[in-house]
Amino acid sequence: MSMNRDALLALLRASPSPDFGILLDDGEYYIEAESAESGMLLRICEVALLEKNDAECHGGYFLREDGVWILNFCINTGEDLLQNVSAEVYDKESSIISLWEMRHYTAGYRTGRTW
Repeated sequence: MSMNRDALLALLRASPSPDFGILLDDGEYYIEAESAESGMLLRICEVALLEKNDAECHGGYFLREDGVWILNFCINTGEDLLQNVSAEVYDKESSIISLWEMRHYTAGYRTGRTW
């Protein structure tokens, strides 16, 4: 089931600890806050990748020193070519929601797989 931005925003705001732990999870992808200023989009893998919880990083968000929120993710542009994409957004919630909405288009940083 797909959620619209308002529903995702309400879910984030209802989180008891929005600065640490898993913020969004659909059983395949999840966003985990590492701190109040950063987090990662992870995809659960069937193969151990020598990473925490057998999950591969597909992107992340962080607060830049100038107060701008940045989100990064990798996409597979075809023929095994990967492109790193970055975007600036106005607030933390927008960075998390935008990253979440892009999750199915991202590729793993380690393997380049879109699964």
